[in-house]
Amino acid sequence: MSAVQPVQRIARLPSEGEPAYGFATLRARALDWVQQASGAQWTDYNLHDPGVTLLETLVYALTEEIYAAQDEVPALLGLGAEDPDAAARRFALHGPEAVLRHRPCSALDQLAWLHAQQPAPRHADLSALEDGAGRPLGLWSWRQLGPDRQPPAALRRQAAALAQRYWRQRNLGEDLCGLPELLRPHWVRLQVELEVDEDHELIGLLGELVRGCDRFLAAMPEPAGPHLPPPADELLRVQSGRLYVSDLARALRRVPGLRSIERLLLSSVDPAQPTPAPAGAAAEPEDAQALLWRGPGWGMRLCWPERAADLEGWKVRRGGALLPLPAQELLHHLQDLRRAGKAGAAPLNGAVATGSTPGRPAVAPEPVPRYDPASRQLPEVYREPLALRWSSEQPTHLPPGQRAQWAGYLALLEHPLAQLRAQRLHLDALYDIENPDPRSYWCERLNAQQLPGIEALYLPPAGDEAHFGSDLLAGHEPGAERRARALDQLLALHGEQLDPTPLQDLPRYLDESAWALRLLDAKRRYARLLLDLTGERHAGFDYSQPGPEREPERAAPLQRRLALQLALLGGPLLSQPLQEAGLLPLEPPPRPPSPATLTEPEDEAWQVLTLTPGDGAEPAEPVPLAEWLGAAGGDAALLRAAAQPQAFACRAEGSHWLLRVGPDAEGRSWPLGRFASAEAAARRAQALLRALCRLQLRSEGLHLVEHLLLRPGAADQRPETLDDFFRQHLTLVLPGWTARCADPRLRSLAEARLLEAAPAQLRCQLLWLGAASLQRFETLWQAWLLAKRAHCQALLEDAGVAGAQRRVDERAATLVAWLRGRVSDA
Repeated sequence: MSAVQPVQRIARLPSEGEPAYGFATLRARALDWVQQASGAQWTDYNLHDPGVTLLETLVYALTEEIYAAQDEVPALLGLGAEDPDAAARRFALHGPEAVLRHRPCSALDQLAWLHAQQPAPRHADLSALEDGAGRPLGLWSWRQLGPDRQPPAALRRQAAALAQRYWRQRNLGEDLCGLPELLRPHWVRLQVELEVDEDHELIGLLGELVRGCDRFLAAMPEPAGPHLPPPADELLRVQSGRLYVSDLARALRRVPGLRSIERLLLSSVDPAQPTPAPAGAAAEPEDAQALLWRGPGWGMRLCWPERAADLEGWKVRRGGALLPLPAQELLHHLQDLRRAGKAGAAPLNGAVATGSTPGRPAVAPEPVPRYDPASRQLPEVYREPLALRWSSEQPTHLPPGQRAQWAGYLALLEHPLAQLRAQRLHLDALYDIENPDPRSYWCERLNAQQLPGIEALYLPPAGDEAHFGSDLLAGHEPGAERRARALDQLLALHGEQLDPTPLQDLPRYLDESAWALRLLDAKRRYARLLLDLTGERHAGFDYSQPGPEREPERAAPLQRRLALQLALLGGPLLSQPLQEAGLLPLEPPPRPPSPATLTEPEDEAWQVLTLTPGDGAEPAEPVPLAEWLGAAGGDAALLRAAAQPQAFACRAEGSHWLLRVGPDAEGRSWPLGRFASAEAAARRAQALLRALCRLQLRSEGLHLVEHLLLRPGAADQRPETLDDFFRQHLTLVLPGWTARCADPRLRSLAEARLLEAAPAQLRCQLLWLGAASLQRFETLWQAWLLAKRAHCQALLEDAGVAGAQRRVDERAATLVAWLRGRVSDA
């Protein structure tokens, strides 16, 4: 007889492992409450009692969302394999390879970046230039081996294409000193005498030997491992200008199957000549004789064997016996190796890929299914009282409204459960940085199909659909503020925060709800740009492409970071709103003090108006600010005072009403006209307040100027004689005339944020300009940016370079002359 197998049972969860609000805990607590409520009448029960069935269904419904909330984060956010980029795109949840990016900073970092380019460069070197005292200038000199037998124009275009790679990844306050130098190849031929092992295939071994020698002579460092950069000692080795043949022999001994190198010879040769002309040096493996690896304008390169004559002098032994060399098979194998190496190299031309790949199209979210009431899980007999199930022919004797009362009891159970479920299912919308909706609560309105009789309980009447569901909650909950707190959690995962607290007491130009939406939008933008604003915040902008003069999003990450932290989100031309309003002529004449300014004691007859700044939206009809303000429109103090809602007041004078704005902090007031009634004066004040707040909101932003980019580009200009004005110096230009930017608290906050985020080696300065000065700066700045981009394009096309260089130098000199006095006086 076979032994009886024990019955398999599901082990009970220990009480200490049950969640505090889990099913078993809540069920035991509910039964305890029922027993206490029954008192002496409680006797016993079994699991089939109707009351226990109802109780367990209720407990299951109450705890379902508790267990659902314990899902993994990807499941709660709706992330799946069908859209692998959604975590980074929608929730700023980046992988370690993206978060731990290393921006090149030191000379070795730059050299490692250079050797990571494709195709792999030969004899590549990127070195920092210094002045006579050994101080870095921020300029880099790039050289690498170029192609052989190319016309000068083609070499210049390829050098410009290489420079464009640097422009895309350069650091703030740094630049290339001219185009990269392309070295001409100095060809050398290899001759060897080897001893190989018994069990290795000869053709493959010799192929690896030639390929390893080619990499070593080309000064290409060996990486530390798969997908890892070269170690520092490798970078220092290839940066040296001398080649030790003993080092070459030591590196070649790593080829599998190679026992020893008896003799190694490198000889100079012109590949166009059929007979080699020895002009180099030979050395035994142990000899420490050094060769010049590269020199002025040239770099060593191996000439691969292409004919049987090129293999003369090659001797291979195995076990002391000289082996016959299969010349044709070896030449075919070497040709395949060279062809495979060229196939893996990217072409070098002006259209160098940036390394970014287009993202996958976003997957449309699935519609959220309707809530399934918990009461439907009950057996049919328990779903409603028996009296409610009688037919109309039977006497019911029910009190009036009992059916509605039962529906109300069910609603008290089902509505909270439905809303808990709705919140969980919309958790992805709460944290989604691509979601512009400020809602933070979601409500599913139950209908008659889910709960019969529920429509009669809704107030106002069920016909008014617009006031129910999520719209009702959205109008009565601080959605933008709560969503902003959710985004704070995403930023905190990266050690970042966008704290608006220091901005709360400054002029806002918006009402409370619009200000909250603006801050929410700033946090969403900050989260979307998180990688650029953190690990890449010391990057410079690519001046060869359309940049900050067209779109602030193309500016340097440091500039965008400060703009979001200070809520200065205007641009790209900050003086344009004033010009459009007619308050800033292109060449403004010097303005005397406005004769309309009043300085008088406060009169109690003035009635302060109650105004709201609005949401910053454009009005249906443009406001003629220049006409309404008259001569006083050129006074920045008036514009700052008019940004305060409590600054407008009116008083009666005969049959008319006078309107004024002020007094400001200095006691100045400005009359704004006479009106037929107090209502007309209030309408004018309201329109002026919103127009001037919108004007200043659009006029606040910043520009970042790297002085090094404005240096003279003359060919006879020696880098070590560079003026101190251009060395590691940044200037941030901001409007100083608006209500917020004129506030000392914002200026102190801007200095603190700049010191936190700017590179430590750069001298950073804030320059606050008036409206006319800012307009002049932007004219010069934009002219230089356009000339600089045209010069880069001329370099890439090798056409009109001299004229483009002259224009960019002239515009840079004009901008530098304008900046020098103001920067020194700031």
